[in-house]
Amino acid sequence: NLGLMNLEWARLGRHLPASRAPKFSVLARSSAGDRSAHGTESAPDLRRRLEGLTGAALNAALAEIVRAELAEILRIAPERIEAGTSLLDMGMDSLMAVELAASIEARLDIRLSALALNGGPTVESVVERIARLLHSNEHAAAADDVNAALAEQVLAVAAQHLGNFNAGNTAE
Repeated sequence: NLGLMNLEWARLGRHLPASRAPKFSVLARSSAGDRSAHGTESAPDLRRRLEGLTGAALNAALAEIVRAELAEILRIAPERIEAGTSLLDMGMDSLMAVELAASIEARLDIRLSALALNGGPTVESVVERIARLLHSNEHAAAADDVNAALAEQVLAVAAQHLGNFNAGNTAE
């Protein structure tokens, strides 16, 4: 038997984690090409764009993303979503919170816990949490660079003082 379906792979990937399995990588790549042709940014492109923003511009861009995702989940127009109104008051339940967290994770390539969306969050509080996560990822990458440079310096100093000391025999 053979069946044909017209699927939006990016949307399916947000709701079905198994769609990101290696066996579907060809479909995911072709879907990424379709997204760029239709104007929807891929996660790396979106992250690069957001890295160039700071302060109010970053918060505005993140609020737009959160509103768009929330509007799709709640099936309302993004303009109707007030930044300071509790998402619970707008009708979001715990399953929708999980869906929102998953869609934001897929969109921005970050780890956002659905538990972070409990307790009556607002668009503003979600944006603040995402901004902190984005900055913590940048700081982690910068710390990794600093640690690598420090390790390189330690090896150089050790090599000066120990003669034939090199990275190959550091485990000995």
